Amino acid sequence: MIRFFLMILFFNFYVVLNAKEKKVLKTKEKTQIVKIKRKNRQREAHNEYVKKGAHGDWNYTNKGPSTWANRDPAYKLCSHGKQQSPINIITKESQTFSSLDYLSVNFRNESFSVINNGHTVQFNAKNSTSNILGDEYRLLQFHFHTPSENRIDGKPSPLEAHFVHENSGHHLAVISVLFDISKTDNPLLQPILDFQKEGQTVEKKGHDIDPSKFLSNWTKYIYFHGSLTTPPCSQGVLWLVMKEKSTLSSSQLKKFLEIMGENNRPVLDVDKRPLMKNF
Repeated sequence: MIRFFLMILFFNFYVVLNAKEKKVLKTKEKTQIVKIKRKNRQREAHNEYVKKGAHGDWNYTNKGPSTWANRDPAYKLCSHGKQQSPINIITKESQTFSSLDYLSVNFRNESFSVINNGHTVQFNAKNSTSNILGDEYRLLQFHFHTPSENRIDGKPSPLEAHFVHENSGHHLAVISVLFDISKTDNPLLQPILDFQKEGQTVEKKGHDIDPSKFLSNWTKYIYFHGSLTTPPCSQGVLWLVMKEKSTLSSSQLKKFLEIMGENNRPVLDVDKRPLMKNF
């Protein structure tokens, strides 16, 4: 009788334990499925960025950077990523590596599709390339932020241009050019400022704008690993912030603000990332 009672007790214990294990496994499976779906959505959002540039239901005001991660599961890295951009670059803390390859750009005098997408003014490229750290990258597009997103020694610049590239392995690299205020207009910027209403797309012929002139023959830069500065905030992006700066006039800056408004993401923690420079 006692043996029979113990058998029943053991059987009931086994059933309860087995049910708990199944529940735990089911919870783990659900969690895993959620993670897989999120990663797939992040990949989709990243691929959409590569094709279209910045887009989506977000902005820099009422749907600003502090809310991005809550707007789409694909944007989770915007708040949880550990290598996010932009950053405040402390020059004295960056290490000098003279062996870093010099930057070589082959931006062609080509036609560009230009759009004010509501987040920035973006120029979509076709046939321009750059050699970055010994690897060839294709220029996807370039666009502008005002004020600058990256800072040098705590100081923002009034304007920053991002030249977004992709290599054959689908890794991204961004060349950043900062601008200072000058008394005279920068003629390179004038074709960019000739239009723009949100959603407007126009074609700019090759002789209208030559992006290589923004970089002149510059080869000195600060290099670090970061992310896209807009959703989905994908990480693993190589950043090269040029040491030399370009210029624009106060009236040109005013025009940029009229077209785009302020469209900069605040700086994020460097979080022990090494900052390297070749000068």
